[in-house]
Amino acid sequence: MTMQGALRVLIDNAPGQTRALLLDGTTVIEAWQDRAHDPDLTDSVHRVRIERLFPAQGRATARLADGAPVSVRVGRRDAVAAGQLATITIVATRREDKPWQAVIGARLVGPDLVLLPGGSGIAASRHLQAGPDAAVMDDLAADLAAGLKGAGLEGVGLEGAGEFGVILRRSATANDDLPAACRGLIETWQNRASPDVTTGCVFDGGGLSARIRRHCPGVPIIETGPDTRMMFDSTWDGMIAMVSDTQLALAGGGRMWI
Repeated sequence: MTMQGALRVLIDNAPGQTRALLLDGTTVIEAWQDRAHDPDLTDSVHRVRIERLFPAQGRATARLADGAPVSVRVGRRDAVAAGQLATITIVATRREDKPWQAVIGARLVGPDLVLLPGGSGIAASRHLQAGPDAAVMDDLAADLAAGLKGAGLEGVGLEGAGEFGVILRRSATANDDLPAACRGLIETWQNRASPDVTTGCVFDGGGLSARIRRHCPGVPIIETGPDTRMMFDSTWDGMIAMVSDTQLALAGGGRMWI
């Protein structure tokens, strides 16, 4: 699916950090920041050893290879135990007193699909109101099966059919080329995965620019230069000031303080 209109991504690569803005015209839709001293590990996949399990809370604790703590969401179907090695995917960055947030299993997220390396079948998000056309689903299933039989899977330890599953996200109905989206995620996994790692990073995702390209396919990505850096800084500072303001103007003319 190609996103049209005035959408574009501006990326500012500065010493020690990378910042990016998703803009619709001059309106900021989303912002990202990746600091060199504290990189964002969202979407990366790791092999960790489960330290403690809290079944009543549906979570477990573990540590990354550098010792950073991780809180892992554990579902009823996730067969994990304390002391066991597990594959996890980081889904949210750490902040203040909260550690990295993760889920069990390998996941590679696109705008319309979630690829599940090591999984099988096609599932749908509960937020998906209506599924794609039957013809699109047939093409996706056929393309997924054909892709699994292709060369190159041996290098990432995924041999034979049934080693990838997918979850259709709520926006999948609007995408009439789900097979191409699925192929793109499979190729990304094949090119960057290292599942032979006993403990440590299995898939690093390629950094902020690569993650944005996966989540915003078809949106032009432009690096700032002498002519746009001042505009980027001004837009970034304005966005920070707006979200930090304790007073919110309401459409009806009132004001709310937070």
